[in-house]
Amino acid sequence: MNVINFHEIETVFEFKYPPTFYAKFEEFIAFTETHAFRSQFPNAFLVSTLDSVKSCYKIEKELKKIMIPFMFEPQLNHLDYYGFNRDGHTDELAVVVFAQHTIVHDWSGFETFFLWVQQRCR
Repeated sequence: MNVINFHEIETVFEFKYPPTFYAKFEEFIAFTETHAFRSQFPNAFLVSTLDSVKSCYKIEKELKKIMIPFMFEPQLNHLDYYGFNRDGHTDELAVVVFAQHTIVHDWSGFETFFLWVQQRCR
């Protein structure tokens, strides 16, 4: 995964990924390729390029105001989008799940989210 892609997303959307995302994203990427992750998130896709972020915004127009997605997972009748809440006022932005026009879950930051993912995959 190329960090330059994230810098491009930051520039275009006037957004800064939190420091913990940059510190943990290679570990997260590696974890998403494990059998444990795939068994719990079988259809998950990482959103890691400017074009993929724009595609998410075309599908779910409300997202642009709410979050910068880094992953989505198709469900039976909708998509779950995982991303950083754009309303954050600190360096550590909350991670939220957006589904069917609303935020359905949140974590205090990327590290907390990643710990939850790891626990869910045990």
